[in-house]
Amino acid sequence: MVSSSSRCGNRPAPIVRKAKPDGWLSDEEKRRDFVCFWGFKEVSRHKCLSTQFFHNEGFIFQEWLIYSGLSKFVELEGDYYPNLVKVFYANIQAKENLIRSDVKGVDIRIDEAV
Repeated sequence: MVSSSSRCGNRPAPIVRKAKPDGWLSDEEKRRDFVCFWGFKEVSRHKCLSTQFFHNEGFIFQEWLIYSGLSKFVELEGDYYPNLVKVFYANIQAKENLIRSDVKGVDIRIDEAV
């Protein structure tokens, strides 16, 4: 039986690379904080959702996902990089309507338009 939290399709599980995030943080203090506060935390593997499965089973909430433009987001599948996720959260800053982080020298900005 297929459940909403199962992986999409029959793809093999992605390979999780054990990369070292030392060069991903801009200064020594941030590296120390990362190792102390984030190094031991686990990042859960994302789940994908098949809106077609729920449609076939007679559910209607997927219509809300489609209407709000979230269906593509919840159907995302592919590799993930737990250390990059940790670095993103270790560097996150929130001001007013902007969330900002820096990962491997890339400035990431999330605002209400996203």
